[in-house]
Amino acid sequence: MRALLCALIITLLFSPVLFAQKDKKTIDLQHESFDVRDAMLAAAAKGKINLIIAPGIKGSLSINAKEQMPADAIKYLAAAVGCVVETRGDITVVVPKNTPSQRNLPVLAIPSDKKAKALIARSADVRVELLKLFKAAEMTVIIGRNVSGRCTIKLGEVPIKDVIETLAWVNDLSWTVLKEVVFIGSPKEVKAARLSFDAQNR
Repeated sequence: MRALLCALIITLLFSPVLFAQKDKKTIDLQHESFDVRDAMLAAAAKGKINLIIAPGIKGSLSINAKEQMPADAIKYLAAAVGCVVETRGDITVVVPKNTPSQRNLPVLAIPSDKKAKALIARSADVRVELLKLFKAAEMTVIIGRNVSGRCTIKLGEVPIKDVIETLAWVNDLSWTVLKEVVFIGSPKEVKAARLSFDAQNR
């Protein structure tokens, strides 16, 4: 009986389930005044999570959280500032609760093997990042004058198409394809550009 009990204990101690629990990468967040974006970036870095935080999300939190899974920590932090977490491909996105779904937009002909370079930025200029992405995709782009804003971004190598679409969504941007040129801007700018282009090419 004793031998059977010892065998059972040894089996439990060395089971893959227990090892999996020990090997999980958790994060501790402890600070009296922690900027929510910095806390989310720390969780994303620990969990190797691709993260985009929409413009305007901010807040200072007092945190005492131990052994949290990074993805869960991001969800809790987002909820604490009235936001939600959505997933777009391999990208985790933090947006305000009332963010509308992305419009039905033309497909961008960017192969999925074209990847964005790794980037971590607390205040990335959306216009600059979009230019870099379209350049890396070897596509001609015109960005409207009303495109502005700053996002918090932590990305590994993910498909350029996914990053462009996510940045457009969180910044309430639209796009249209004018022959071989992508015009990206506010919905109003894009509608005006489309009408003007079509009128000239009748």
